[in-house]
Amino acid sequence: MHGLTPQLSARVTGTDPSRPVRAQFLLRDNTDASLPQPVLMDGPGSDTLDPVGSVGSGSVAGSGTVRVSTPKLISGHSYGWYARTVEGPRHALARSSPTSAVCHFIAVAG
Repeated sequence: MHGLTPQLSARVTGTDPSRPVRAQFLLRDNTDASLPQPVLMDGPGSDTLDPVGSVGSGSVAGSGTVRVSTPKLISGHSYGWYARTVEGPRHALARSSPTSAVCHFIAVAG
């Protein structure tokens, strides 16, 4: 992936077209496990669906594509990420899907 601050995107679909739906993302550095992990997180594996300062995507009504920007990544490092759909309000009563398959990429400057 070119650029060190890519955007991750996910297609989300809810069960009710009138309710807001968004995505939660988890991004890990696969090259250097000694770095703080995860690099980016809002949801899968976290203790709460709405952590303070969360980096989850914006929402859409019913379905659509949502995105989140990553922090600056390290050129040459391999990263893995996945997402899940969350439907409803931003609190523990929201419904979420299973996580997607893990996607991998290598960050490349320029």
